[in-house]
Amino acid sequence: MTLLNATLLTSLLQEQASNEAINKIIRDTKEKPNADWYGLSFTEPELDKECPNPGYMILKEKTFKSKKFNNKLVFALECYGEFFGECYINYNLYYEAEKSYNFLESDYVVRNKKQVIASTNIYYDNQELISNIFKDKNKTKINQGKISFSLNNFLAPEIWTNCQDRNAGDQKEFINFDHENGLFEKETHEIIDIKNTFTKKRKNRLTKTLVHSIDKDSGEPTSFGALFNSKGELLKFTIPEMALVASKENKKKVLSNKIN
Repeated sequence: MTLLNATLLTSLLQEQASNEAINKIIRDTKEKPNADWYGLSFTEPELDKECPNPGYMILKEKTFKSKKFNNKLVFALECYGEFFGECYINYNLYYEAEKSYNFLESDYVVRNKKQVIASTNIYYDNQELISNIFKDKNKTKINQGKISFSLNNFLAPEIWTNCQDRNAGDQKEFINFDHENGLFEKETHEIIDIKNTFTKKRKNRLTKTLVHSIDKDSGEPTSFGALFNSKGELLKFTIPEMALVASKENKKKVLSNKIN
C-alpha cells in the first residue's frame, strides 16, 4: 500500500461539492431514508448460466442524531452484501450532517459463516487519520496525519455526474477514500453515454459512467461502470474484481431470487 503524492492529494481534495448540494441530500435522507436493493449477476454468460443468483446488496442512506457521536446530526451510508451464500460484506460510513461535514468514522468487515476474514476501522485521533486493518491474519495500523476529508469530497463525484449540464465525453478527476484501507486514491470519472427516454408521464435521462483508477493490489489500471437515472438514483454498477454486475430491483424480487 502506498500513499498518494501530497501535492496531488491536496489538489484533489479541493474538488468539493457545494454546501447547498450537500444540504439537499441530507434533507432528503432525513425526511425519507433510502434503502436500495440490488440483485447480482455475472458479467460472463457461462458463469451466469452456472450460478444465476450469486447474491445481493443493500445500500442505505440516512440522517439521524447519533448517541455514539455525542448526539451530533450524522449522515450515514450503510452497505450489506451476501455473495454465493458464504461470503458477507458490511460497511458503514459516518459523516457530520452539519457544517463542516467532516468524516467521523467507518467500519468495514468481510466474513464467512465461521469467522471474520478482513476488517478495517478508520477514525480520527487528535485530528490524525488512523486506520486499523486486519487482513490475512495480520494487523496493520496506518497514520496519515492531519488530512481533512468531508462529505463534500465524498459526494462530489456523484453530484458532478448527475448534473444536468453533463455531456458524453466529460471527464473529471476526484479523490476516492478507500474504506478498506483508509488510503486516498485518484479516480477519473468519465461520462460515456447519455440517453433520454420518454413516456406519457415523464422524460428520463440515463447517464452511464466509467470510473478509472489503479488496482491497489496489482498496480494495474482498472475501471468500473455505473448507470444513473434523472433522479440521480444508482440503477446499476459493476464489480469487476468479482466479474459481477449489481442491478437495482425491489426487495421482494431480490429475496425471491435468494430463496430460489
